[in-house]
Amino acid sequence: TPPASGFWYQPFFLPGEPYAAGIGEAAANRHAGIFQVDVYGLANKGTKPTNDEAERVRQCYKRDVALTASGVVVRVVKSWTYRPESQGDPAWFRHIVRVQWTADVEN
Repeated sequence: TPPASGFWYQPFFLPGEPYAAGIGEAAANRHAGIFQVDVYGLANKGTKPTNDEAERVRQCYKRDVALTASGVVVRVVKSWTYRPESQGDPAWFRHIVRVQWTADVEN
């Protein structure tokens, strides 16, 4: 349920098909994909607050940021935003943040 005020977020994980990161059996398997966060803000506040919040989220995933979990390093290739739009419920604007990433995992 969306909050009565402020922002809410809807994350999406869009993995791609892994491929060899090099030549030969010892080459790592490169995983790549998109992590998307839809940022929703109240339409009656105008687009600027939603723009600002989406940019704040995007700044967390700047190019070359490395996140590590269980020994696997996920590296941000790039991040970008799409301008806000009214989506379904006219009370909310949606602003999309996309993060392209890669991670190399042993074969």
